[in-house]
Amino acid sequence: MAIEWNTTLPFVADNTTGTTVTVSGALNQSGYIYAVIVPAASGVPSSDQIAAGQDSASGALGAGFYDSEEVSDSGIWASLSGYGLTSETNYVMYLVGSGYTDGLMASGWGVAFTTPDITAPTWTANYPSVTSVTTSSASVNLKLNDAGSGYFVIIPSGNTTPSAAQIIARTDSDDAAISAGLYGSGTLVANTEKTLSATNLQYSTYYTLCVTAKDDGGNPTASVATYSFRAAVPAPGAPSNFYSAKNVRDRMRRGLTAGTVTIR
Repeated sequence: MAIEWNTTLPFVADNTTGTTVTVSGALNQSGYIYAVIVPAASGVPSSDQIAAGQDSASGALGAGFYDSEEVSDSGIWASLSGYGLTSETNYVMYLVGSGYTDGLMASGWGVAFTTPDITAPTWTANYPSVTSVTTSSASVNLKLNDAGSGYFVIIPSGNTTPSAAQIIARTDSDDAAISAGLYGSGTLVANTEKTLSATNLQYSTYYTLCVTAKDDGGNPTASVATYSFRAAVPAPGAPSNFYSAKNVRDRMRRGLTAGTVTIR
């Protein structure tokens, strides 16, 4: 009986870490399976080269880029692994079987795969930032080195910085909901500025912008980024009724205004 692959051809069994891969294969008889891993753009190695752990130019492959497993009987699955791979890279694992009596297959079988993105995205220099600050609003500027999504909350200066998960959930460090206008999110294009709006700021108040992001591969930024700023001070000579009755009531309720205030 000529040596062949089992009914199911070799396939990628695990490719999640970005630096390792596992391919499973089975033969129709007992023997050995040999495997090599080469960049996708490389030439196809021969059966002899695969068995010798070489590429198509007969160059010896380094540790982690070749493997072999013995299979004791027909249909016994073997796991051929590689390590030391580079994330976000296209590879092919070539496999060849050899029976105890039939020798090597005439040609190898290629299994193509791309290692996933495992690199944390980073903020471009001088981002995130806050600009165009008024007495009640501001622009939040984000620029990431990778495509993904950005999230922010704005908290009073001096408060504990929330975690990335809390920012995404629009809560502060105590899991209390952030007020409308003081949070936001948006889709980020790699190395392109994204401007989001913050509203409902209180004049002259010091704030901290807290930002996190994830790239399209799901990798989060290494830490929560912060940026301190102050809402604008009213212009000199602003009338005593600068604030609406609603704003004054809100500030009194939070202890930011005391005493009797007359709204004309």
